[in-house]
Amino acid sequence: MVALKLFLLLFMLSAGCHGNTLNSLDNRMLELEDQLKVHEENWNKASAQLVLLENSLDTYLHGVSAHPSNELSGSEGVDININLSRESKSGATGSPGPQGLPGPQGPPGSQGPTGLQGSQGLPGEDGKSGAVGEPGAAGPPGTPGINATSAENGGVVYTRWGRTTCGDNSTLLYNGYTGNGRHDQPGGGVNYLCMPHSPEYNSPGTASASAFIAGVEYETESYGVFPSSTDDKDASCARCYTGNRPALMMIPAKRTCPDDWTTEYEGYIMTDYFNRNHQTTFECVDAEPEHEAGESANRHGGHFYFTRSECSKGSYCPPYDENKAITCVVCTK
Repeated sequence: MVALKLFLLLFMLSAGCHGNTLNSLDNRMLELEDQLKVHEENWNKASAQLVLLENSLDTYLHGVSAHPSNELSGSEGVDININLSRESKSGATGSPGPQGLPGPQGPPGSQGPTGLQGSQGLPGEDGKSGAVGEPGAAGPPGTPGINATSAENGGVVYTRWGRTTCGDNSTLLYNGYTGNGRHDQPGGGVNYLCMPHSPEYNSPGTASASAFIAGVEYETESYGVFPSSTDDKDASCARCYTGNRPALMMIPAKRTCPDDWTTEYEGYIMTDYFNRNHQTTFECVDAEPEHEAGESANRHGGHFYFTRSECSKGSYCPPYDENKAITCVVCTK
């Protein structure tokens, strides 16, 4: 430090500095002295820390105690005295040394027990629809179906009123007589039934409280529509089946079927008289009627009367004619 001051003083004198210039340089020299003192203090602190670090390292590596020297001498430097003393195994236990550096990481421990299952999270949003895939390869051919020309496509059952036989295009299931409720009773059924000639009974008891089925008589008189021999005779009937023709319809006021339909029979629309207490349905009775043999008495059970259009009450006249019996045709397909 002193040498530095003398060097600066000689430098200023040799340069011929005078007056203010010397004062400035002297002030500058004082500032530098202060800075050097600060650096000297920092150096002393760093030296003390270095001694502590060396003692800790020596203790960790060799198991010795390091005692730093508290003596610091000189204003321009630091004297470091390190006294090492190794304790014997039988000597007295010294004071604990400073904490050592962390050791190397040990091996991982065994796996802990499984924790409890967490609660279910909220459902996620629906994903976007993927692209449509390409069509797959064609499958093998299926089993061939039954030839429609040789297979039964179903059929239908209908009643041919007024006949005991079916047409050439149908099969007879059974025949019998036409039955209905009595014309003078308001109760009972309204539909006509084809009653078989050979009934089969089950219970031997008598049903005293009942409705009645009576034979249906032709009430045709001599109008020239049916032969006069049918008047007051009991009407016959036949139940017929059509194979491969499952559709059936009756068309009133027509005698022919539509194209591609089969005509089963044609006839006349008939029902009971208009002012009777017992109502009945309209049925298509064959144009060439048959009657039950041996039944010719006028007993007035049920009736078959012709029907006409009543023009004064809203029928379409013309083309309908209120003086003519309304025709009908039964068709299948």
